[in-house]
Amino acid sequence: SVVEERFSRKPGVVYFTTLSSTSVTQLYFERLLKVAMDNSIKQFGSYKLERFPVPMDQDRQIRTVTNGEADILWSMSTPQRQREMLAVEFPLLKGLLGKRVFLVSKQNQQAFKDLTTEQLRQRVAVQGISWPDTKVLKDNGYNVYGVAWYDWQFGVAKLLTTNVVDYFPRSVMEATAELGLPHNMDLAVEPYHLLEYPAYVYFFVNPQKPKLRDRLLAGLKAAESNGDFERNFESYPSYHEAMKILEQSRTVHELERFEQE
Repeated sequence: SVVEERFSRKPGVVYFTTLSSTSVTQLYFERLLKVAMDNSIKQFGSYKLERFPVPMDQDRQIRTVTNGEADILWSMSTPQRQREMLAVEFPLLKGLLGKRVFLVSKQNQQAFKDLTTEQLRQRVAVQGISWPDTKVLKDNGYNVYGVAWYDWQFGVAKLLTTNVVDYFPRSVMEATAELGLPHNMDLAVEPYHLLEYPAYVYFFVNPQKPKLRDRLLAGLKAAESNGDFERNFESYPSYHEAMKILEQSRTVHELERFEQE
């Protein structure tokens, strides 16, 4: 695209990529990135941080970071991402990404009431086509319908309300925030089930920049000990709702992650 051709890096600036420049959950990670950089100034010096001008899906973010146009992204860790980039191994959501409830059409809230794991696997889940979650669900025998990035942002509600798919697994940290979006007015959080698997969101850094990786890790550890990390975590858009969901009584379905990728 034209924007890509025109983009040229300013010297000395650290660039990060995002899925969206307006999403409140994305802004949480942006703030956390700044917290990590601020908490490492004493050790690593001052910095300039900028958002890459174009939001993009995860596959393209990975290409943009590995080819050196940008320096940092955040995403769920997978063995392949660990090979392609440098992982800052500090779980940015404390593993809560792997605790998943379902967004469903309001009229289908009771449809899952007494389902066993086996019956649940027969229903159709929807996920982003290149998300690691899609692989996790499929590897565990779940039926998954994959959609492109721009479709899941706006089209998933329509797929759910027209019964093309049955449910949209979302992290407890995402579900209630997403219900607040105008295009999701006809959706609700299904009250009976929770999927659980190991899922950690890390910052990932361009493979040629080990010093940046070390800086982020040092900054996050410092933020953890002085309380900055916890304060930021509690400011996450649906932190309190996530805690409430985790207190509810639900059928928990444990999924495994098979690491051959």
